[in-house]
Amino acid sequence: DTTPPGGHCAPYPPVSLRARLAHMTPSFRALEPASVLAEPAYVENAAVLCSAFFFLSPCVQMVQLFSSRGAALATINPLTLLLLFFNCSLWMSWGVFLPMPPAVPGNLLGLVAGAIYLLLCWGWVICKGVRAPAWGARGAFGTVTILALSGILAAYASLSKEYAEHVGLFAMFVSVALFAAPLSELAKVLEEKCSER
Repeated sequence: DTTPPGGHCAPYPPVSLRARLAHMTPSFRALEPASVLAEPAYVENAAVLCSAFFFLSPCVQMVQLFSSRGAALATINPLTLLLLFFNCSLWMSWGVFLPMPPAVPGNLLGLVAGAIYLLLCWGWVICKGVRAPAWGARGAFGTVTILALSGILAAYASLSKEYAEHVGLFAMFVSVALFAAPLSELAKVLEEKCSER
């Protein structure tokens, strides 16, 4: 019965329960969108911050490299730095060409940092004449290969969104290899019973 009290025949317009709650309790209407919209931004910023700590962690090795005048180069694993650079270049290509903007800032930092680490290490080899087993011909071949693959896969990702998804899938496997790379050094530590690495 839509007849209001007092006997008037004008019916009430149909009103949903949600609208009545919003009218009766303004706080219900104000709290809902704020929490929903703010949460993704917090998660995105936290992810960028955590990735920044990870990508900047080799700075400790770079400080040791300079303080030892290049002697610490033997303790730096080129595979880790190459995979860091390669991983960030792949995710950058994926984020730019898919596109997926939140993936760009953190990986851009990692890409630049990885390039600087490699330049510093190879600078000691080329300019200062420092020698280390891992930074010889094999390390040079690995560096050239990673640089070439980064450029080729970036060009591939730029062709279409589908190709960018392929690069993102490949980047997942490279990420696993990146996190597993220190295990090779752990095996050497256990074999040599020396933790200088």
